[in-house]
Amino acid sequence: MKKITLLAIAGTALTAYIFLCGYKEGPALYSGWECTGAETDNTNPAGCYSGGSCHSSAATPGITLSLVLDSAGKATTQYVPGMSYKIVLTGVNTTTNSLPTHGFQIAAITGTTPVAATGFDAGTFPGPFAPNTHYAPPATYFDVGTVEHGIQLAPVSGTGGTGTVYADTVIWTAPTSGTGTISIWAALNAVNNNGVADRGDLWNTMHIVISESPSGIASITDNNTAKVYPNPFSLNTTFLLPTEVSTGMLSLYDITGREVRQVPFSGKQVTVERGNLGTGIYFYRIVNENNVTMTGKLVIE
Repeated sequence: MKKITLLAIAGTALTAYIFLCGYKEGPALYSGWECTGAETDNTNPAGCYSGGSCHSSAATPGITLSLVLDSAGKATTQYVPGMSYKIVLTGVNTTTNSLPTHGFQIAAITGTTPVAATGFDAGTFPGPFAPNTHYAPPATYFDVGTVEHGIQLAPVSGTGGTGTVYADTVIWTAPTSGTGTISIWAALNAVNNNGVADRGDLWNTMHIVISESPSGIASITDNNTAKVYPNPFSLNTTFLLPTEVSTGMLSLYDITGREVRQVPFSGKQVTVERGNLGTGIYFYRIVNENNVTMTGKLVIE
């Protein structure tokens, strides 16, 4: 059975074939390369081909990609330092090739252009990771940490033909205040799994630029359709939500943007206990099952 990869190993043509066509694990963790295009050193290829014979020799628009930084169910082009987000990579096969499995890599770096040294990772990938995916820290052949597949992955819809959708989601925690603009890079390789050196596997790459929120957590503006009482509070407070809200998550953040509490809820009333939270100003974000967001400020006395 053919296995997938996103790397090329230097050496003879036979060696290249063995690693490119028989390497099911994510390449970065297993002595390979980081191929998103986020870096230029160590002969890293910008994409899933570097002289081998299984993967297409160039990116193809036939694998259309979408790369989104997801904030509570909504795409954003800014990050709040220290906050957690989802990075969502989606690919669609618009070709007539049958490509029933795929692999991917996702990396985040400071700045907007590829780097050529260590120390440029932006934020962290704390997990948990989806099944059969993992984080590969910088190693011999690459300087940027990456999240990638561990085995060939199934699509989320379709069986490999035209219209097949591949999707991968990773948790990313934004860097500290003052980091500035960062960029997120990704590669997705859709694979025919036929075990033949025909370059029939198709891939594409993409990156997006994300700026630091200029005012940190204060950029969350009140959208206070929730009634909160008491506020300020010392022991606990209660949120009375609109009747259309039934299930969701309430998150609290301190003034640095660090998430300090998550409270899942069901129904239109949510009670938050102070617990080990200190006195001061906090911000809340409530997201229901329909991705309706309510935000505002709390004060603990």
